[in-house]
Amino acid sequence: MIKKIVTIITLPLCSIFCGALFFSHTLSRDFEVLLKPERYSSLIITDRNGKVLRETPSSYVKTRGKWVKINEISRNFIDALIAEEDHRFFKHPGVDPFSMARAFLDNVSSMKIVSGGSTITMQVVKMAKGWEGRKGIDKKIFEMIEAIFLERKLDKNQILEIYANIAGFGNLTRGVGSASWLYFRKPPMHLTLSEASSLVAMLKAPTALSPYKHPERLEKRRKWVLKRMLELGKIDRQRFEYAVNNPPVYMPPSHPFLAPHLVDEIIERAGREKFNTGKIVTTIDSSLQEEIQGILKNSANELKRLDITNAACVVMDNKTGEVLSYVGSTSYFDEENEGMNDGVMAKRSPGSALKPFIYAEGFANGLRPSDIIIDEETFFETPSGIYRPMNYDGRFHGPVTARVALASSYNIPAMKVAWFLSVNHVLETLRKAGFESLKKNPEHYGVAIAIGDGEVSLFELVSAYSAIARGGVWREPIMVKKAVDGSGKEIHFYRKKDRIVMTPQISFMLADILSDPVARTPGFGMRTVFDFPYPVAVKTGTSNDYRDNFAIGFSSEVTVGVWVGNFSGKPMGNVSGITGAGPIFRKVMNAAMRGRRGSEFKPPHGIVQKRVCAITGKLAGKKCSHSYLENFIEGNEPHEYCNCPAEYEEAFLHGQDITDRKIDEVLEIITPSDGSQFIINPDIDVKLQKIKVRVGARKDDMVKLYMDGEIVGETGFPFLFYIPAREGKHFIEAEGRWGRSSKVEMDIQ
Repeated sequence: MIKKIVTIITLPLCSIFCGALFFSHTLSRDFEVLLKPERYSSLIITDRNGKVLRETPSSYVKTRGKWVKINEISRNFIDALIAEEDHRFFKHPGVDPFSMARAFLDNVSSMKIVSGGSTITMQVVKMAKGWEGRKGIDKKIFEMIEAIFLERKLDKNQILEIYANIAGFGNLTRGVGSASWLYFRKPPMHLTLSEASSLVAMLKAPTALSPYKHPERLEKRRKWVLKRMLELGKIDRQRFEYAVNNPPVYMPPSHPFLAPHLVDEIIERAGREKFNTGKIVTTIDSSLQEEIQGILKNSANELKRLDITNAACVVMDNKTGEVLSYVGSTSYFDEENEGMNDGVMAKRSPGSALKPFIYAEGFANGLRPSDIIIDEETFFETPSGIYRPMNYDGRFHGPVTARVALASSYNIPAMKVAWFLSVNHVLETLRKAGFESLKKNPEHYGVAIAIGDGEVSLFELVSAYSAIARGGVWREPIMVKKAVDGSGKEIHFYRKKDRIVMTPQISFMLADILSDPVARTPGFGMRTVFDFPYPVAVKTGTSNDYRDNFAIGFSSEVTVGVWVGNFSGKPMGNVSGITGAGPIFRKVMNAAMRGRRGSEFKPPHGIVQKRVCAITGKLAGKKCSHSYLENFIEGNEPHEYCNCPAEYEEAFLHGQDITDRKIDEVLEIITPSDGSQFIINPDIDVKLQKIKVRVGARKDDMVKLYMDGEIVGETGFPFLFYIPAREGKHFIEAEGRWGRSSKVEMDIQ
């Protein structure tokens, strides 16, 4: 007992002695770090309109907080705080002798330490140092010394601001800025007297006085704070009675958790920038985000019937490159189906979704949309052996235009274009378009890269397709509109520069082909989910093993990408882009285009239109009864006219090989067309490289083929020849047994 009395009496004496001893001491060097606003600020992530998507606690103090200036805090709160905690705050130098004397008397009368006489300034020291809950003479002495020097360094309003921002209000919340939003959904400047007195009351014991767990205790303490304010003249009787009789209405706990996959990605990127406090305003439109999340969830039952458990979606603004919606799975908390996995960033086989970029490079190297490509059984030499690709429907479709081949997503024509360009060239094109995931060498992928033999992300696909919509300019997707750290300093995230991946003319031709329902019909049928009341260019992609299915496309204003599949890697049912990702794509595109005007894809300068024959790809002759308008890069349009009899056209229209018809007056080299150019593939031994020549003639004819006047072969139906790939310009002539002939010129480089 005597030991306790001695301790109680000694406490103020030691404080005075040490204060005098260290009065010339400077403020602790670490205080400037401990009192930095960013130390107590959360990282708040919002949508483009300010709606909170998530608030992550400060990595330093492990609580949520939002630093506010003293002039942003209601006077009601400041008056209640001073009345409750330190009514002589503006009169003492950091330590209040009167409070110390009162504490001394209280402790002596209680025969134990029941009061410390702490001022607001001393409490700031205690909270900043992390000494909350610690007791002892040594801690009290240091609090007093540090408080005195803190008052010499900062003015009273600065200290009040610090206290208001680092004090705990329960529920993992620090500072009046966050507390006023948590409990009342309003900024601290707009706190009423009733609300302000309630927040101040919580400071005594935030857990024991929680409005969610112990509202009756908090109400009792709130009235005590109001009474104290009345006694000190901070409020008059009328305001006192009104506040006592009108307790505040507390909002239920709210910890938003929207666009979780996007927020996870942004937090990871922010971490790389060493940025973990402050505010990030994203480009996300939360209303669109929630609608699309609902579309994916509502599609779950239909997808389940196709053995599909998950889906992901991205929507991007074409003009700005801003990401408007980012949904990584059907349900983030679906543990059974690994919903926390991010389907937007996951690397998957894109199937046919890379084909537009193969054709784009083909167009850049002389290929025309009207050029005829033979969709037939083809064997490709690869490092691992002979590769025989098939189409999705298991059939070959004979001679088709490049337009139809791309729109209908035929595999063999795309692979022929890739082979013509060389795999190395194709990879360079794809990487320039943003497919940085394709890191391996050309031998690894081979010509099958044209049909998705490589892994890319949905994010990369949407970014690349938006470049087509943007006239050929690749722009790094933007997910952050603005970011400021805890001190209010603006932070700039690293972004790559825009780059041109194709010309405006080529991007227009791709958009026109991918939005052409007639060209799409042979592969997908007359009516599909991709028919919109406004122009939409769309491409599907399905991996060979049915593990991944994509639908990616764009209108004049937005680009949409959808993936469906299973994070477990389990194959889906017999799914196509029409039945899998397609229905979701349609709903998402319509949602994203609501309130927008879908305009036509306008041809840029340098595009010319010519009427061509749908069978030969040549200019339509006077007798051609089946022609259409085709787009060409100026200077690369065809100049030769077709000469097709009606029976020839009828066979073509019915999907029959023209060589199956009895054509009495025709013998024509179908492929290559006159003026064709070929490039020797440097990746394959030139001795193995052949050029296929196909001739249309009567079924009972015998055709001789000449190269530069020398016969290279003679054959009957179906009139196929393979000639060596020798550099230079060459004349190819076909001659039938009845004297009919056809001649073309080609250039092999």
